[in-house]
Amino acid sequence: MPLTYAPPLVDPTHLALITTVVLYVWPAVLVAIVALVRWTRLRQRLAFLVLGYLTCTGIELFARSIGYTFAWARYIGAVQQDRILVAFVNASLTLSAASVVLSVLPVIWLARICEQPKSQSPNPRLERP
Repeated sequence: MPLTYAPPLVDPTHLALITTVVLYVWPAVLVAIVALVRWTRLRQRLAFLVLGYLTCTGIELFARSIGYTFAWARYIGAVQQDRILVAFVNASLTLSAASVVLSVLPVIWLARICEQPKSQSPNPRLERP
């Protein structure tokens, strides 16, 4: 029986680069969307952008620690690297989807906090005449 060589679907090095970019870009996209919607009302814009990104990456780390994986892609190829590819894609998609869903409300809440004017005091007695 002759040996045959089947190339993998995607080079694992390129796949690792693509998933790394996706895992670090989605927080910036989510924060940018919320910032664009509320840009005129944001008082502390830079603080919102930085804290929003850090909030999203923190939630991503929390979701990564859970370790749940949903099977988005089901493909078993002839090459072992294809099986690794499918497992990698499933883990990355699950992590990204869970993190985005869990990050929407905290980022919107953070935007509401950053909308308050600097001079507004929560207690009217503390305001100066």
